[in-house]
Amino acid sequence: MQAKAEYMARLLKEKENLRALPNTFQFKHAVRLVDEEIAKIRESMERMTEINEERTDRAETTTASEVQIHQEATTDKPLQAASGKKVFLQEKIFVPVNEYPNYNFVGRILGPRGMTAKQLEEESGCRIMIRGRGSTREGSSSRQTIYNDNMKEELHILVQCEDFEERAKEKIKRAVECIRYMLIPPPEGEDELKRKQLMELSIINGTYRPTIASRLALRNRSLLPAINFGQNGMENAVRGMNNLPIFANGSNEGDRRSTFYDPR
Repeated sequence: MQAKAEYMARLLKEKENLRALPNTFQFKHAVRLVDEEIAKIRESMERMTEINEERTDRAETTTASEVQIHQEATTDKPLQAASGKKVFLQEKIFVPVNEYPNYNFVGRILGPRGMTAKQLEEESGCRIMIRGRGSTREGSSSRQTIYNDNMKEELHILVQCEDFEERAKEKIKRAVECIRYMLIPPPEGEDELKRKQLMELSIINGTYRPTIASRLALRNRSLLPAINFGQNGMENAVRGMNNLPIFANGSNEGDRRSTFYDPR
């Protein structure tokens, strides 16, 4: 298990390095292959963890809510058929910073090295960006003056999608529903997303040790109910847009703070 955890950490680092390259290189196939290998290793770690855990422990810790999350994540919901012309849609979800001034919403959405937001992008087919006050480091770039109008807005999540109209609406809807749910701080000790992020952080740091909690985090990998995007689903995500505020993929050189957040 330790060897697999170390291999996973190397894969995550390699993916980060690929995404940090300028857009002109366009190593799409390399990123795809690394993503497939990461998914395969996660599956393998899940199987090994389940074998090592006793069934009684599994039964005691699997609550009704966890079972429901797992069932929702494995339900294959078909997407609308491609028809008509492609449209560009976007929606803002404002972060409840006034209600929870000390809560790290940015870190919760991004996850370690932006992995949570990247996963949401990949599963929804949408572009996920964090904008508004608090989305960039103050005074870190002279280019920030260009975005003064954007900085006047409250902190928010911007979801964008380009696809055939009905498909785009469905993708936006599912991504927004998931983000709204993520913006509700859960009770202490009941945050499955945080457990998953801490597990991913331990893998990155090379300190991962299999536990019951990590097994559950591995099981509930999906952020969204399964969705049939078709062969071109991921190509419909909006890519390469020039925006200074935080991107999930950390590709903008103006502000790199999105590449790592400690969920603790």
